[in-house]
Amino acid sequence: MIYLCNSASKTMFFDPRVKEINEPLTQAEFIDLVYKCKPKSAIGHKPIADCVSKIIGKPVKINRLRLNLNYDDMILLVSLDSRLPENPDSSDYTGKIEYRLVRFEKQDENDILKTQRIIKEMTTMEAL
Repeated sequence: MIYLCNSASKTMFFDPRVKEINEPLTQAEFIDLVYKCKPKSAIGHKPIADCVSKIIGKPVKINRLRLNLNYDDMILLVSLDSRLPENPDSSDYTGKIEYRLVRFEKQDENDILKTQRIIKEMTTMEAL
């Protein structure tokens, strides 16, 4: 499943060892993907849904979902660097939005062993 989201948090994943792979998108790429992939909205805030609706030129459903993302899921992520005013116009969000495609992979044995090695090295270091 592909979801349209305005944030991602660790509570959205079923596996704590998930790896997030983020790929920046241009606004044009984001719009193209929204139309071609038809993601399920997981945007729960009206000002953000309204903002994305204006950007893509079609309504975005407000939909507070409790996601339980798996390795075959992806997110089209819209991130704003500040709060939007109550009734934003295009000048309120121009240049303030970041678009990304986020996909997920399971950490492999090498990833886990490397992290465990780093933890061991860090815990055996002398205190400063």
